[in-house]
Amino acid sequence: MRVIGWLVVALVALAALALVDPARIGLSTTFPVTQVIAFRSVLAVASLGAAVVLAAVAIAVRASHHQARAAVVLALVFLLCGASHTWVLAARGLTATPLAPAADDGVTVLQLNTYGGASSPEDVARLAYAAQADVLTLPETTAESARAIAALLAAEGGDYQVFTHTTGPWAAFSTALLVSDELGTYHQVPGPPTRAGAVRAEPDDGVGPVLLAVHPTAPLRARMHQWSADLGAVTDACRATPGVIVGGDLNATVDHAPLRHLDPCASAAVLAGSGAVSTWPTSQPSRLGTTIDHVLVDTRAWDVAAVSVVAAGGSDHRGVVVHLVPTG
Repeated sequence: MRVIGWLVVALVALAALALVDPARIGLSTTFPVTQVIAFRSVLAVASLGAAVVLAAVAIAVRASHHQARAAVVLALVFLLCGASHTWVLAARGLTATPLAPAADDGVTVLQLNTYGGASSPEDVARLAYAAQADVLTLPETTAESARAIAALLAAEGGDYQVFTHTTGPWAAFSTALLVSDELGTYHQVPGPPTRAGAVRAEPDDGVGPVLLAVHPTAPLRARMHQWSADLGAVTDACRATPGVIVGGDLNATVDHAPLRHLDPCASAAVLAGSGAVSTWPTSQPSRLGTTIDHVLVDTRAWDVAAVSVVAAGGSDHRGVVVHLVPTG
């Protein structure tokens, strides 16, 4: 029985340690590790809590040398894991900066999953106007809603081109991209193939950034292969397109292997020190959810001036506002 007990301790310890960096050992795209590691902040809290509980157990059962030793070992393992998760989150940045003014010579991007209209056109237009957004990437937004947003912004003096892509009958399968006329005239070309829609727009005169609005499918157990394929299509497009700006609900975090090796692209939020501020769900504090909404940029072309993570209307996602300036 004692051997079995220590075997259980070893298995629990190995599982906890593996979750510190599952991408390094090839597990971050495997069910259910994919889903668990998405909530690293929850893992940090749970690991530290488990360490405290196990330390208390070790004290309570100190008369039983074997049980006390097992509890101490696990307490130390969970303490190490909790500290490691916390260090990773702190390194990525937990600062939720207020909405900053846009740079005169840059590009401002608003990424918001509107949750099928839960964030109304008025909500989106209000945030876009406040942020002085040049580009809006809007997963789960129908063509009708996108045109309504553009009309509201036009009433405030801003003209936007509207591009959309729909892959199914519900709003969840629609993705929209709005581009300010101040960036020049754009045209739509086929985007990366993703289950919930993707929009790619390129400047008519070849001057200006290529823009992508994307929405890979969620990593449900039955859709893991599709999720991986969607992410691969998006990240391939990011790496292969000079000067690109990609916004979307990627249904993935930088703890998942597909978002680990993006050079020359990178997450704007991580670069700005806001990479651990959660974007989903809004029902949880901004430091206790998961960061699945991203703006990815070609770091050879763009520096990140500021990033804000803000709520907008009734969507269960927070919006990400990114101010970019050309490098050099």
